Amino acid sequence: MNRYTYYNSDLDAFELYHLEAEELLRTSTPSKPRIQPPDEYNAVIAGLSGAVGTSISNIAVYPIDLIVKRLQVQRAIQAQTTSENNDSTKNNEKEDELYKDFVDAAKRIYKEEGGIRAFYEGCLQDTANSMGSAFIYFLSYNFMRQRRLQANTPPSGRTPKTLGVFEELSIGVLSGAIAKFFTAPIANVVTRKQTAALRRVKTEDANATKIINQIYKEKGLRGFWSGYDATLILTLNPAITFFLYETLKSLLPRKYREKPTGGQTFLLAAISKAVASSIMYPISMAKARSQVQSKEKSKGKFAVLEVLKEAFKTGGIAGMYEGVFGEILKGFFSNGMKILGSLSW
Repeated sequence: MNRYTYYNSDLDAFELYHLEAEELLRTSTPSKPRIQPPDEYNAVIAGLSGAVGTSISNIAVYPIDLIVKRLQVQRAIQAQTTSENNDSTKNNEKEDELYKDFVDAAKRIYKEEGGIRAFYEGCLQDTANSMGSAFIYFLSYNFMRQRRLQANTPPSGRTPKTLGVFEELSIGVLSGAIAKFFTAPIANVVTRKQTAALRRVKTEDANATKIINQIYKEKGLRGFWSGYDATLILTLNPAITFFLYETLKSLLPRKYREKPTGGQTFLLAAISKAVASSIMYPISMAKARSQVQSKEKSKGKFAVLEVLKEAFKTGGIAGMYEGVFGEILKGFFSNGMKILGSLSW
């Protein structure tokens, strides 16, 4: 694996691609020239491969993602419901309705909503969202990367195999923004399905068609892109994770800095992911809350900032990090799957 495999959150597909690309580079034999397919063909194959790999990873960690999403939005939904219904219920009674932590949420969802099946509410749509996002990401990333490699070809005519760190990260960020723009409507539907139980929505009213109609009725066409501004900020995750990984790697004994062991690689990548996820977690929470709000509160202002202000008002600093343990746990599981996958290759 190379230094470009250690990324986080919304750009996990970036890691999967580079694990595969590095393996292909390592096993290819330069002494035997091969007929190279067109760049457009490579981009499509990369897109399909990434979509399949991402869907498998997504399904594996989906229950954790559902719990995290509910912890992120529960206070916002409670405040919105209270305001709409003029609810005068005492504060301590309202607090009892909230999940206390990740474990409490898992227990209550299992007990109150029908067992294991409840943890996969919206999984079909989310998997479709992940596959679509990964396909568009890989397609645009591979296409732009090939163009930049060709542009950097020296007069000798030999195309370089890699780009500089800044250029790699920049292409990754732009590809992520493009992919999320096209899949944002599905992401909004998924978040509402995941949190339907918190809003006391009946099962028959939580299907995708009714949710789409509801979003359009409440916020119009623009509502399907709620939280997209937060998504753009979250594309900084790869750069943060990369910086943390390289910093931690520099602290290893000199003989391991260039080629860390498998255990060191997993630990450094996991720690980097956990710290980066914690740094960006309030933005992730703001994205989820924007998606479940019945109305846009920003009115032309910076939406993420408005949601963060509201989150701090209702829950303080602790409220802005509600569910962060689950996000870190998801990162560890996701990272472990990638490391095991790369070892099996």
